[in-house]
Amino acid sequence: MNESILEIIGDAHLKKGLFKKDTYRLIFTEERVLFSHVTKEARKEEQKQLKEEMKGKKFKEKVGAMFHVNERIYKKYEQLSLEEILSMGTDSFSLPYKNIRKVKRHIMTDEESNNNQTKVVIVTTSEKLKLSFSDETAATKIYKKLKNMSK
Repeated sequence: MNESILEIIGDAHLKKGLFKKDTYRLIFTEERVLFSHVTKEARKEEQKQLKEEMKGKKFKEKVGAMFHVNERIYKKYEQLSLEEILSMGTDSFSLPYKNIRKVKRHIMTDEESNNNQTKVVIVTTSEKLKLSFSDETAATKIYKKLKNMSK
């Protein structure tokens, strides 16, 4: 079966140790979710390309482009095969939906700043993946998508 990309959501931070976490973009297909590892070098390259595109633009155009930066990055992923996506970054991997046993969401509120931080925990047949997000919307989308796809 030739899988196609259904949706791309980023950036998720996967806990790797006590103080270590790596950034991933999640690519959903019909059969699995791909965790595309975003290295520091890749992030720097994306920022460099954005700076180049911004040269000579007016302030209003720069602000508008910043709102659409993820769309531009996601289009790049849509042009790649799933194998190419998995070869990006050193720690990219795929997780078949059939291996997902449970998906949990934890919402923590910081009393002082009144900000919410959402964590999503994916329990698989072999491990527990703990994801955190800087974007509340991405956390909710990933939680709902994984919940629906793993049924």
